[in-house]
Amino acid sequence: MTYAAESKQADHPKTPTRGVVTIATGPRRYRMMAHDLALSIQRFSPSLPIAVITDSVDDQCFKVFDRVIEADESFGDGFLQKLSLHRYTLWDEVLFIDCDCLVVGDLESIWDLISIQEVGYAGERFTDGVWYGVEIGPLRERIGLNWIGKLNSGAIYYRPGAAAAAVFDRAAEFTRQEYAALGFPAFKGTTKSDEPGLAVALAEQDIPPVHDSEGVYMRTPIGIEGPMHIDIDKGGCSFLKAGTRVTPIIAHFATWTRHPVYLSERVRLRLLQKRHLPSILVRFVGFATYYVLCLAVRINRIRRAILKSF
Repeated sequence: MTYAAESKQADHPKTPTRGVVTIATGPRRYRMMAHDLALSIQRFSPSLPIAVITDSVDDQCFKVFDRVIEADESFGDGFLQKLSLHRYTLWDEVLFIDCDCLVVGDLESIWDLISIQEVGYAGERFTDGVWYGVEIGPLRERIGLNWIGKLNSGAIYYRPGAAAAAVFDRAAEFTRQEYAALGFPAFKGTTKSDEPGLAVALAEQDIPPVHDSEGVYMRTPIGIEGPMHIDIDKGGCSFLKAGTRVTPIIAHFATWTRHPVYLSERVRLRLLQKRHLPSILVRFVGFATYYVLCLAVRINRIRRAILKSF
């Protein structure tokens, strides 16, 4: 499904010095995720311009973006594209958001939190433990680091310049040359994750994670305890993770891209932003969609269980 171009809201002039960028390469489902991410940003942060880096610049779904940038294939695949963000001309301040995210609040409200350093990211500093199946202690000793920042790269703030370039270039170098040798496994099949390289590069530059103990920047439902409460209409997201109630402005669905919560909120978002339907009707459709999807999931599980028994 494709859509007509969005009309820009005259009472929300775009901020020229800062903006949001995402990447959508490969199958069209990623382009539609990026489309819905852009709709969510328009809903809650209409003053921020939005760009997409893609290998399908003619797709009509990208008309919701302010800028559509053709991906430079020489930089590599989707993950390596992320590590080449500084090579694209964007804004003085850039917030990268993965296409499998939805924004549920005003991004300007967290800008002070994420912009206190040249590269702002969510994560925690560790000196031991296991990450991506690799022991952190021996890894630190081998490459000479005092700590490693376990991070999720679904949202990264950066100011183009020497510091950001050093981080991205070193991360790309690590991913290409050291990733497998240090024991990091293939990610999602045969590709390599960008996160170990970013973690090493950020630690080498002594750039720590932003202090976000209340989880207002970006969080994934990985390790969620109980339900997720999210409202793409009025805004807000809340769930319990590792014993802490988090309320992220950026909900990064990650492993939940086929989950009824994510899919039903995307349906609601399109009805609100594209069809401009009343909230009460959209809420009803959203509930109906959610329960139909939940039923489909259960039926599929039963089907698999029956087939497995034969």
